[in-house]
Amino acid sequence: MEFRPLTLADQELFEHYARGSRQSESSFANLYIWQHNSDTQIAEEDGAMFVLFRSGSRYAMLPPFTVDRKAPIAPHMRAAERFMLDQFGSFHMKCATDETVRRISWEMPGRYRFPYDRDNSDYVYNTEDLLELPGKRYHGKRNHISAFLRAHSPVLADYTPEYRDACLLMQDDWARTGQDDPMEADEEYISILKALDDYETLGLRGMVVLLDGQVAAFTFGEQLTDDTVLIHIEKAQRDVNGMFPYINQAFLKRNWSGSRYVNREEDMGIPGMRKAKESYHPAFLVDKFDVVLGDR
Repeated sequence: MEFRPLTLADQELFEHYARGSRQSESSFANLYIWQHNSDTQIAEEDGAMFVLFRSGSRYAMLPPFTVDRKAPIAPHMRAAERFMLDQFGSFHMKCATDETVRRISWEMPGRYRFPYDRDNSDYVYNTEDLLELPGKRYHGKRNHISAFLRAHSPVLADYTPEYRDACLLMQDDWARTGQDDPMEADEEYISILKALDDYETLGLRGMVVLLDGQVAAFTFGEQLTDDTVLIHIEKAQRDVNGMFPYINQAFLKRNWSGSRYVNREEDMGIPGMRKAKESYHPAFLVDKFDVVLGDR
């Protein structure tokens, strides 16, 4: 199994194997813009695609991708297991969905355990809920948007390269005024730079919000499946009250109003991010599970 760093040249191959899933790891753009952070690598062998990446202090794999999800997965699991035990002395997979867990369990009963990974589970919302913000549970969101619009006269524009430098300057300001770890801020800057520079190739749509002629927010997403949008980036000036709920709604209205679901990715176990994502009342989570060798 010969792995190589994931590059733009791998997009067609990746999408050949991964298309059709709502999980964020099936997005080439998602893995590509963060490749530098996770040392993400790719390999193809015997009709399956394998993705290797650094998770914390060790390496892990995503479950094997096969074009036919009803095809046997056991041979590819064994190949992945042999590779990881040979290279790292341990076997660890992350981000297996319910569907993948069922496939593995059916073909290889008892061989693996599947610890639940809440921190990496994706939040999926009904698009209509985020567009309409109906009922009492969204009362606060509607109030924040109304207050924002009373105080400001935003101008919306599709992202084009003319806004690149302004978006990067805004990201610098975001990192400087927050409490983010400097190394994490640098890694995020690189991921945003990749998204800005390669957005057309990656199939992304972007939007900027201008206040008094200056970029005050920007966001990017993509059509992940026929009925699901994936939001990758959402940045706004920290000191503008109501900006985040405004761009959340405005971006969908401008680009994705016909989609059924919106995947806003995971919360990474960060308490503030979890609270924010739960406050929008997801329709469901795309649950993720680790895959580790069981006791035998």
